[in-house]
Amino acid sequence: MEEKLEIDKFIPFGVELKEILHHRNITPTKQRNFLKSRGIFMNTNDSSAFAATFSSLVLSPNEFEKIKDLVRRKENSEKTATRNLPFDCDKKLIEALPDILPLNGLFENSNFKISNISNFSTIDGNQDHVYCTIDCDTTNYNSSWYRNRNEYKAEIIIKRIEGEKNVTFLLKYSSPETFEIVDCLSKEIVKDFKRKSYTKETDNFQKITFGNFNNETRITFLLKLIEDSTHFTFQKMTNIDIAPDVNKKLPDLLQKFMSGGVQNLKIQGNNLLNNFLISETDNHDFVELAGIDVLFNFSYSGAKGKCSVFYGFQNYFQKRNSSIEFHVDIYDIKLNKEFSHVNKLNVKKFLNQEFEKIKNIKFKEINDKG
Repeated sequence: MEEKLEIDKFIPFGVELKEILHHRNITPTKQRNFLKSRGIFMNTNDSSAFAATFSSLVLSPNEFEKIKDLVRRKENSEKTATRNLPFDCDKKLIEALPDILPLNGLFENSNFKISNISNFSTIDGNQDHVYCTIDCDTTNYNSSWYRNRNEYKAEIIIKRIEGEKNVTFLLKYSSPETFEIVDCLSKEIVKDFKRKSYTKETDNFQKITFGNFNNETRITFLLKLIEDSTHFTFQKMTNIDIAPDVNKKLPDLLQKFMSGGVQNLKIQGNNLLNNFLISETDNHDFVELAGIDVLFNFSYSGAKGKCSVFYGFQNYFQKRNSSIEFHVDIYDIKLNKEFSHVNKLNVKKFLNQEFEKIKNIKFKEINDKG
């Protein structure tokens, strides 16, 4: 039998410690502040310089907990993906769905098990707006040492689009395992709709994928999402995932910038809109922008504060798979003092709904322009 790593008794050192420093949520600023608390002052934002210094340190248990907590905030964060599907049925949506989602044979060889899955229920009594929840336990003890949480939740929300013969699937997940679950189960629902002739055999999910765009329109779409809206006010970009297009001959300046075998860049800073890869439109045809982290102020009747949002095509540069879907991750919600009593889960639910609306509007604008 495989022996579970007792993570609570293990404090990483050297090479093992470097692994976590590459996590998206461990920014250079956080690394520098941590070193400062140790009396180590470095006048740089270079992650590699910080990593070299960290590799020579022995962490205390309390310091290790602080670092793990920075990762947990991101790992535990609920992420979303949206898909549309043609759907033509006179029944209410709750009546058209299967009573029980099929599980037999779907996840037999996976490194997780589904501990609970609910039947579909209506949202606010609306029979055309339904959801089901899933709990899963991971059993993969060979995963990264800092992923010590092994219970995750997921949710599938389906809504009939009023006045149209379509339904929208909103997939909520918090880990690679739960994304695999909601992805697979949503496809099983489509199969059931096709068997019942609610969806044509030739119809499939309509997704926002990396391949929906060329390099220029992808950048345009991602940048449109930082524009101020009713509830979100842009503060700054904190991170961009970008790389040269390997299929294009780069201009001389970009060739120099990407020299040394650079495959992709994770650029962090306080004024990234002025980075020449973004600000100079002549460069847009030659680079692939995969994702952006943005800091927003938010305001609505229930709460005010700040939040960070990652949106884009997560992990695109690992495989350069053009079918990777657009994902949204709202994290690190900080409420203003007068709203400190408000439940952050409810705030996040509202912000997710509003950001989804913005995303759909901006995507339609890009499509309508052809």
